[in-house]
Amino acid sequence: AAWSVFTGVLFIIQTWRIFALGTQPFTPENISAKFTEIAIPTFVWLALVIASLVVSLVLPENKTKPVAFFMSAKTTLNRLQARMLKTEDAPTEDEKKIVSWKVYDCICWCVCAVLGVLCLCVAVAYVVGGFEPVAKQGFFAQHVSAEFLLRALPWVFGALGTGVFAVYFHAFTQNKRIALMKTVIAEQIKKGNKPQVQERKDTDGVFAFTKSVWFLPVVRGVVGVVAVTLIIFGICNGGMTDVFNKAVRICTQCIGLG
Repeated sequence: AAWSVFTGVLFIIQTWRIFALGTQPFTPENISAKFTEIAIPTFVWLALVIASLVVSLVLPENKTKPVAFFMSAKTTLNRLQARMLKTEDAPTEDEKKIVSWKVYDCICWCVCAVLGVLCLCVAVAYVVGGFEPVAKQGFFAQHVSAEFLLRALPWVFGALGTGVFAVYFHAFTQNKRIALMKTVIAEQIKKGNKPQVQERKDTDGVFAFTKSVWFLPVVRGVVGVVAVTLIIFGICNGGMTDVFNKAVRICTQCIGLG
């Protein structure tokens, strides 16, 4: 999989280099020269694909035991919180750490939300042309929208990165609080204080990362909205015509479908 991504990046780079040669760059000579440079990684990728297919057919399939049920970290926290006894004694170090990790989680969400919104605002400003173009010559000087999109990409990835970090840090703090709560309950049992189990209805309405049934639909919806927005943006600035002309030249000069 990693080598497939690497080979795909090489293809994109070589295609970009061919396009940067000037007018009508997609000639058989240019295409042959550029893609010959990445012939060895491409053949290695083909060999890896064939080897992986053979291995998947030869090796037996791993049989995993079905899980009877799935309990989210939120449900576990609720149940452990219900079992913890409230005493008038001074809180122990573990109890203080439980509160501290909860505070750290809230601070992380707030900081990541602010940074994510700022990154998205800067990215949108670049896309709509809120900044002056930098390139004075070359490809980006002729395609200002491409320069804006390229300058907006790091900010988009920055916004996505803050969201991913917040989700993973949230899961990390939940695991820390679960471990500390189990320690506190065990200490209470050793002291002879039997935890009182309260009947309560655990709700899993909170977004639970990849285990949530809403995760994939939300991700697909966001990606779809971004894709449609970029397609409309490309149609408005004439990018559709450029892509069509390139496709015609590739089909008639390289592949030979014409």
